[in-house]
Amino acid sequence: MTPPPGAPYDDAVLIFILLGWVPWPLLLALAIVMWLTVVELLEWRPHFVWWFWWLLLVFMTNFIGYLFLRAYRVYRRYKLERA
Repeated sequence: MTPPPGAPYDDAVLIFILLGWVPWPLLLALAIVMWLTVVELLEWRPHFVWWFWWLLLVFMTNFIGYLFLRAYRVYRRYKLERA
């Protein structure tokens, strides 16, 4: 299957090109992970630049980005307890 001239083509998102829409479970998963990120950031209260950075990371990588945020927070808590 060859893409039409001028159309973007990427094998990684082929399923969304074929379907023409994003499935509801993926949108729901993104919304839940973004909400969990906001809750975590509200508890942490970092500088606003960190807010944008973490929200953008989680938005672009979805669940993997949220796992990185949780791991970073656990590391910071462990480091503060040992100091």
